[in-house]
Amino acid sequence: MQWPTTLVAHTTGEPPHTSDTGYKRFALQCWNGIEAATGLPVIIPNPLHVFRLLRHLSDYDLVMVHEEIYVSNFLVIIWSVLTRTPFVVVKHTGIVPLKNHPVLRWLLLGVTRWISRPLLRRAAHTVFVTRAKRDNYDPDHSLKNALVIPNGIDTDCFHLPEPGAPPRAGIVFVGRFVESKGLALLRHLTAALPDIPFTLIGWGPENPKDWRHKNTTVILKPARATIAKILRQSRLALIPSNGEGIPLVAMEALSCGTATMLGTGSDGTENKVASQLVYVQADLTQPAQAAALWADRIRDILSTSDTPEAEAARHDAVEAGHSRTAMCRAYVKIAQDALQAQKSAQDSE
Repeated sequence: MQWPTTLVAHTTGEPPHTSDTGYKRFALQCWNGIEAATGLPVIIPNPLHVFRLLRHLSDYDLVMVHEEIYVSNFLVIIWSVLTRTPFVVVKHTGIVPLKNHPVLRWLLLGVTRWISRPLLRRAAHTVFVTRAKRDNYDPDHSLKNALVIPNGIDTDCFHLPEPGAPPRAGIVFVGRFVESKGLALLRHLTAALPDIPFTLIGWGPENPKDWRHKNTTVILKPARATIAKILRQSRLALIPSNGEGIPLVAMEALSCGTATMLGTGSDGTENKVASQLVYVQADLTQPAQAAALWADRIRDILSTSDTPEAEAARHDAVEAGHSRTAMCRAYVKIAQDALQAQKSAQDSE
């Protein structure tokens, strides 16, 4: 089954090059100065572009929104409710802790309780990418239309190293350079292990280049193929954040056969994948102490040799339960359900 589809995405520069992707693109011009300065995802869209988007929204049978907290996405949801267009919200996050921003934390909690959750109850479905994120955002499971669909991995891109590839070396981190992703822990860790090369891949308000650690290479916003290549070259991937379940980047690393350390907080829904991970407590409020624990565990891992069999087991665990095909089938099913429910409601009027 094929549906005419339009992809809407924020952009701060020129619209992306249009290729034969099988879908239309709508570049929503925006300003992200607040996010660049603070790491908070406050993106201000161009009002004219928002008007154009909302004007054409009624042309579509179904709207799928990734996160409701963005200004443009919030407006799209409101417009969908007003025009009785069925919509699905995909949640990639739970409640962001923002421990160093108490005022913003309480503001976000208020918006979540009094605005976001009531809107999500109007959605045809609310999809969480891990059970941990659902439990964090909706602990009493009051969102009756919610379900969990794990992220699917592009195993054509994130694959095992080719035969004869050079031996793996070094440690890699992929993620946003913000507090909640364990950046302070990484700063202490790179200082505690000066003889081990680290590659930090990501973006955010803090630039690890400012640490001036000689063993640290920083790469800002590379292409997915570059990330996959570095994962295949690395001996170990680190993801020190907590409470997210198993993040997408952890599964991408495992799909490349890379040993992966994760902060505690898995949700148990990805058992085959979870069994391939190394879990270490990561108290992000005490980054120096947490870094000492992680440094000891890293030394243990690097003191032993990895094997092709272990690499293959990591890749196979991801491919078995988190293929991109399985994820797409799940989304097609909820889209069909939403459209059928809309048709039944119209027929009964």
